[in-house]
Amino acid sequence: MYRRNPENEFLASPQSKVLHIAFWGILFLFYLTPYVFSEKEGVEIIDVALDDRIFRILFRLTAIMACAYFLALRILPRILWGKEVIKTSLEFILGIYLICVASRFSVVYLLEPIQSHKTGNQETAFEIFTQWKVLFRYYFIGIFAGTFPFLFFHQLLERQQLLRHQLRIKAEKKTAELAALKAQLNPHFLFNTLNNIYSLAVQGSPMTAVSIEKLSGILDYLLYRCDEKFVPLNQEINLLNNYISLQKLRYSNRLLIDQEFSIDSDYSIAPLILLTMVENMFKHGVEKTTGKAILKIKINATKGKFCMLTENTFDPQSHTERGIGFKNVRHQLHLIYPTRHQIDSKEIGSIYRTQLKINLT
Repeated sequence: MYRRNPENEFLASPQSKVLHIAFWGILFLFYLTPYVFSEKEGVEIIDVALDDRIFRILFRLTAIMACAYFLALRILPRILWGKEVIKTSLEFILGIYLICVASRFSVVYLLEPIQSHKTGNQETAFEIFTQWKVLFRYYFIGIFAGTFPFLFFHQLLERQQLLRHQLRIKAEKKTAELAALKAQLNPHFLFNTLNNIYSLAVQGSPMTAVSIEKLSGILDYLLYRCDEKFVPLNQEINLLNNYISLQKLRYSNRLLIDQEFSIDSDYSIAPLILLTMVENMFKHGVEKTTGKAILKIKINATKGKFCMLTENTFDPQSHTERGIGFKNVRHQLHLIYPTRHQIDSKEIGSIYRTQLKINLT
């Protein structure tokens, strides 16, 4: 069964309605203009009063409008989609024929009596239906030819709406993907942090309560303060400091962390990217090594250029690929900063180094 393309609902918006009204108004003036100027110049091309000519144009324009919308809404979509071609061709012939007949009826029984103030001696309904030459010569050719400007206008308008629709879908898709990534990042981080606190509780550490307090601050940020596409960079760095403090409580003297943060202005950045990179340092570096774990975190944001360098020691023999968090970071960067970021990671002996650069302006 044929279903009409929703993209053809081009009268749905107020803007489209205004454009259509404007188009038909301009077309009416185009048909009327020759007679207006001919009367002003004192030249009578056809012995018909201007008001009568206006009536005739309105009747003809009504038939053209019926034909135009019939083709645009019903016939062309089926032909372009290759749907029921034979049935559509028959429907086209019948539809155009009925529009011509209806136009002839309106002229014979409405327009001519109004203009001549006489009734009677009109063609019968049977005569109108069977006047093939009259219908073809004086109605079909004029009506069908009159639809071409509208069909051209319709194609331009539909293409413009299709482009806007595609851009809207693309933007909605990007927003949905970012929301999905954040939904993956938050539970991922929470799972790891709860494991950390569980370890402290099992050990009977007095730092368990402090860890819960730190975690509540982090969760407050994750749940209520990072819903926007961009957040202040200072808040992201504060989040990193809270997270690192939480990890220090767990690992105590095992950690040697070199931190250096330098920012020359109030920049904004996509949320949770920095946290995920630091989280991966602990997950794939500290958790999978014994003894001292050395970490370096350097963040520099000057003149609109952001750079983050992370290094962590790891055990090459137990090294595994970076998990879902790191993949999500790459995906998120691709969506938000498609041409304004660069991220590289490499192993240097027992040190894993990652460098992220973003153009924030």
